[in-house]
Amino acid sequence: MYLAALVDRALGRVAFLASAEGGEDIEEAAAEAPDKINKLVIDPEIGLKATDAKKLAADLGLSGGQADAAAETMAAVYKAFIENDASLIEINPLAVTTSGELFALDVKMIVDDNAIFRHPEFEKLWDEAEVSADEIEARRHELNYVPMDGNIGVMVSGAGLALAILDMLKDLGGDAADFMDVRPVATREQVAAGIGMLLANANVKAVLVVAMGGGVLRCDTIAEGIAIACKEAGKHVPVIVRFAGTAKELAELALNNQGIKVTFADTLADAAEKAVAAAGPAAGKGA
Repeated sequence: MYLAALVDRALGRVAFLASAEGGEDIEEAAAEAPDKINKLVIDPEIGLKATDAKKLAADLGLSGGQADAAAETMAAVYKAFIENDASLIEINPLAVTTSGELFALDVKMIVDDNAIFRHPEFEKLWDEAEVSADEIEARRHELNYVPMDGNIGVMVSGAGLALAILDMLKDLGGDAADFMDVRPVATREQVAAGIGMLLANANVKAVLVVAMGGGVLRCDTIAEGIAIACKEAGKHVPVIVRFAGTAKELAELALNNQGIKVTFADTLADAAEKAVAAAGPAAGKGA
């Protein structure tokens, strides 16, 4: 069987999904026969009720002691989900043995990265051997970073805006080399570290920086970080910058006064177009 707790983003609540048929093709099976997926939405003020858990177990075809064991499993999953700030806990498969016992044969758990600071006990689970050097460097400088396969290095202030930029690049025929989101409280040194990573990437043919100054993070802080990284790199690929918001003019003036060679863009569309033009065809796409 299949059992998962996840965040239902449409409802803003934790929900359980369960199916009498688990296995490797659960996503395809759910798409082909959505009626086979049972759903239980949890009221956050009440939590998981035992009666609801047993009903979900019954929907899986379980009864008696097996239903009780499944309900206990759901209660444990929900407790772990809430206490560990999870975004997904998936048991696949949840199996019944020939002797009638219930076993979780494989479990996957995803914890919200934004809540890691509340869980210092997770630090010992971090295995640097399993991640790239760039990811380790990004983590050290508190940058949200995901490597990708394109040739345009991207740094954006704001995760939602960063995703929009990646879509814009794709629409124009370009491909991002990364997802990099700068925190609202980032320092110029952290920005410089991120830009330095992009400039050092041999696959990157252009760097696009989009900064919306506001609140704590100002455009001139981003500009200072860009200047530090470009000076350290010396000769580098084209850097396209689009500033908006707090200290926009000051940021552009700072880069010009320091002789940093960047190309300024007036709009997001202009920035994306200039980045794609500067980078040229992505690897494997031909001229």
